[in-house]
Amino acid sequence: MPSEYGWVKLNADGSVSNNTNGVSIEGVFRDLAVNWLHGLTMRIGKERIFKVEPRAILE
Repeated sequence: MPSEYGWVKLNADGSVSNNTNGVSIEGVFRDLAVNWLHGLTMRIGKERIFKVEPRAILE
């Protein structure tokens, strides 16, 4: 769903490896026309599954 006029939309997600408990987070910023503005991907070490989504938003 596109963002409203004057707003930028952020979609963020995170994942945890079952083997190593290593965590990766990803995010993308899009404008009203759903054009990609900026993206991020980051490995953040080890974390519990319940902390991954909030951490993705904070980063």
